[in-house]
Amino acid sequence: MPALFSAMVSDAATSRVREKVLAVFHLCLQAVSWADGKDPQVLEACLSEHFNQWIALFTQIIQANPRQFFDVKRNALRCLTVIFRDFLNFSRECINMILKPAWKLLNIHLPVFTEALGYGTDISELRDEDDDEEVERGYESEDEEETYGVEGMTLHLIELLTSLVSRPSVMEIVKLGVLPLITTVSSYMICCKDVEDQYLVDHNLFIY
Repeated sequence: MPALFSAMVSDAATSRVREKVLAVFHLCLQAVSWADGKDPQVLEACLSEHFNQWIALFTQIIQANPRQFFDVKRNALRCLTVIFRDFLNFSRECINMILKPAWKLLNIHLPVFTEALGYGTDISELRDEDDDEEVERGYESEDEEETYGVEGMTLHLIELLTSLVSRPSVMEIVKLGVLPLITTVSSYMICCKDVEDQYLVDHNLFIY
């Protein structure tokens, strides 16, 4: 895992390389998640050396330009979900590091989500010209059922937040700000451009 961290922070790494590194790290996290609360020595050996640095790096990634690097953020969010959902004991000390960035991301990502999915804006119009992230995805390796781009990032952001609020310590905090949370989350419940014709035919479809 130290090698993955070195590859991730390398100046030579492109956004595509970082996306791949995070995909591998996600698999590594899943492979050792069983040890949380059962065999702490395994987690110490695998994660302790760079764990806080990974959390800091994930925080930096999800706070980057809100109109860029959606797939890198998507994979960072996938890793964070595993950490805070499956490593309940090991992640206890660092959960406060992610609460504010996750809440901030939920809010600043909303306009991009609305543009891309609500109004069907071309993803290329949301990126700077020097963004090298979007490449042709062919037969190389990705799961065809996976969702990428703005939609994929949004799905994993919601999944992370669901994992966080299920923890008792976070739930107490959420109780103090239920109204703004509900207001923001409900703003994501919009009719997407590519399926709006279906809703015109069946007005009850949106309820489901």
